[in-house]
Amino acid sequence: MDDKSDKLTTVWVIGYGNTQRRDDGIGPYIADQLRLELGHQPGFRIRSLHQLDPVLIDDKVPPDYIIFVDSTHARLEQGWRFQDLQPDLRQWPFAMHHLPPPIFLGLLGMCLGCNPTAWIVTVQGDDFEFGTGLTPASKTRADKAAMAIGEFARSRFFNRCSQQPAN
Repeated sequence: MDDKSDKLTTVWVIGYGNTQRRDDGIGPYIADQLRLELGHQPGFRIRSLHQLDPVLIDDKVPPDYIIFVDSTHARLEQGWRFQDLQPDLRQWPFAMHHLPPPIFLGLLGMCLGCNPTAWIVTVQGDDFEFGTGLTPASKTRADKAAMAIGEFARSRFFNRCSQQPAN
C-alpha cells in the first residue's frame, strides 16, 4: 500500500532484451529472478520481454511506478547503474524496433493520463553475439543488480522507505 491512500500501489518491473543474443538477455534474466522473489507481492507485475513494446500501454491497471531493466554495451564503473527516468516524446525512434523507456513513459502519459515514477537499471554486458546464456561476468553483475532492485522494492514499496539503491 502507498502512504498517500488506501489504493493498492502498482509496480511494473519490465526486463527486456534478446535472450538469443547472450548478454542482451540481462533484462529478462533479472525479471525472472525478481519474479521468484517478488512475484507474489500484491500490485507487482513483473514482465520479461524481447523488446519494450507499446502494447503494454493497454494494461487495465496503469502503474504508479516502473522499473525498467536492460543491458548496455557501455562500460559502467560498478558494472550496473540505477537512474531516475523522465518521460520524453521529443526523440521519437523512427528507425528502431523498440521504444526507448522515456518514449514509453510519454505514451503512458498521453494514452492513460498516468505519470508513474520510473527508474532504469542498466547492466553492462560483454557478449551480444548469437547464443544463449549470460557470460559469467555479466551474470555476476546481473545478480548484484537483481539483489539491489529486490532490496529497493522491499524498502520502497513494502516498508515505505524512499531510498535508491547504491551501486
